[in-house]
Amino acid sequence: MKHLRKYENVKSKGPSVGDFVICKSHTNSSYIGRKIDIFIKTNIGEIIAKNWDEFEVKFDNVPELLNDYMIDHYRKNEIEHYSKNKEDLEVYIDANKYNL
Repeated sequence: MKHLRKYENVKSKGPSVGDFVICKSHTNSSYIGRKIDIFIKTNIGEIIAKNWDEFEVKFDNVPELLNDYMIDHYRKNEIEHYSKNKEDLEVYIDANKYNL
């Protein structure tokens, strides 16, 4: 064997500050609520702060229509996927977009 690779510890305690996330939608069925659902499911946010059991998530390029209505605090059970690498989540979003 020429190369030995150290394996990373796969046990995770959950998302942390600086991780990229895809959140679950949790709004009502109004027009704005549906727009927010679509935005949250198809965009990646970044955790910028953690307060007890809530994570403050920042989304980039939020449309002005949704800016006033965006909820930026999510609990751990409202975070669907998280990763240190944004590219990993982009692959997941693309797979869902094309039903792969």
